[in-house]
This record gives sequence, C-alpha cells and structure tokens, in this order.
Amino acid sequence: MHRHVSLALNLKDGYRNTPVSSGSAVRVRLDGDWFVPIYKEGGWFVFTGLPAGEHKIELLNPVFIPERLAVTIPPNQTGYLEIHRSPQPSPSYPFPAHTTKIRGKLRAKSAVLPDAELLIVSTQERDMLKVAEDDAAAGKRQVRLYSTSKRVLMNIPGVFFIVDGKNSELCSLTDAQDGIFTLAEPLLYAHKRGVALRAVRRFKSDENGAFFAALDDASEELMAYVRTGQGYLEKKIAVRPGEMNEMDLVF
Repeated sequence: MHRHVSLALNLKDGYRNTPVSSGSAVRVRLDGDWFVPIYKEGGWFVFTGLPAGEHKIELLNPVFIPERLAVTIPPNQTGYLEIHRSPQPSPSYPFPAHTTKIRGKLRAKSAVLPDAELLIVSTQERDMLKVAEDDAAAGKRQVRLYSTSKRVLMNIPGVFFIVDGKNSELCSLTDAQDGIFTLAEPLLYAHKRGVALRAVRRFKSDENGAFFAALDDASEELMAYVRTGQGYLEKKIAVRPGEMNEMDLVF
C-alpha cells in the first residue's frame, strides 16, 4: 500500500557537518510516542501518513543535545515538508582534541536569556555565499548566489544565516545548480546584491540561560547572534581555538 510522504527531515551531525549515518543513530518521539521513520541515505528521516495539524517531534541521542521541533501538516497536503536540522553535541560527545568549546550564559544586559537560540558564524570569506542578483525579493525560493569557495558548498543542504541588519534571517538551502540556489522556504525579506549568507551553527540556552557550544573551527574571532523581539542582536567574540572557553555572552 502506498503511503503519502508527509515530512522529510534531514539530520546532520552538528559538529562534523556530516549526515547522520543510520536510522538507529537517533531515537524519535512523535507526539510523545516512540516512532521509527524510514531512513534514507544522506541523513533523511521520512515520515509518512501524518494527519493534518501540528505535530511535536523529539530527536534523542546521548551524545547530542535533545532537539525538539513542531511541524504543521496542512489539510489536503499534496507535496511534503522538507526540514533541515543539525543536532548539536552534548559534553559527552567524542570530540577531537582540537575542538573549540564555549560554555557560559546568554544575557541581554543584566537579564539571562532562557530557551534562546544562539547562532555562531565564521567571519572567514571561505564560509560564506553572496547574493549575486538585484532581485532577491521577499517570497522567492530560487536565488542566484556567488560561492567564495568550494568549502562552503559542503554545507548544502543546510542552514545559512543571511546577515542583513534588520532583515537578517535564517534560510535552508536545499540544492544548487549553475549558481541558482533553491530554498526550502521563501525568503521573508528582500536582500540586495552582495549580502552575505554565512554557514551557521545553532545552539540553545537552557531554562537558566546556560549554553554549551562546540566548533570544528580554528578561528580566533567569531560572530554570535541571538534573536529577541527587536530582531537579532550581534556580538563579536574572541576565543582560544582548541580549548574550553568559559564566558558569558552579553548582548
């Protein structure tokens, strides 16, 4: 019997940026019950036959920080949802010796930021794409981009952060053909030629504002962003590569 594909969830190891290698690498809860999606090569977890409405998904593995997401299946769904996630390593992850680690609390002035998403991006040219057209308008799902290196293309499919002031936004790039890049969801804002899309690592603080981040990046300088009701706040951070960095990030 044919079952309709409702959701294709692509999972990458948030440290190594490589596809999760097998269906047994992650345990899945769907709406509170254990669930076994169909695993496809390349880190794809396929959910079939989901009824219309909102569903809560939990991704669990001891070496990763639990990942939780909510998806909404539309009535009379014709296609399928495509979502990309990179579960981030927990302190028990088998890190290589050269790993840069950051641990502390997220704060906005004197107040901690609980359950806040922290974005960390490289400042290196090799880790970015740039808008290469004059009409990257809100609502578009295909945009011409310029790649500054082959290295950055290894992040596709994957999530990028468009650094554009008040119009900054996250986007998932799913494919690239002859300089035309396809997005999983339409752009929320218009972006001018030359605006940068940076490979991003996403982390989250706990209920007390504490966070843990691990990076396979030898850079001594990184950019950090948190989203508030006023948009994204940014902070330049200096780190000691290959070491544990204890620091609170105050935005």
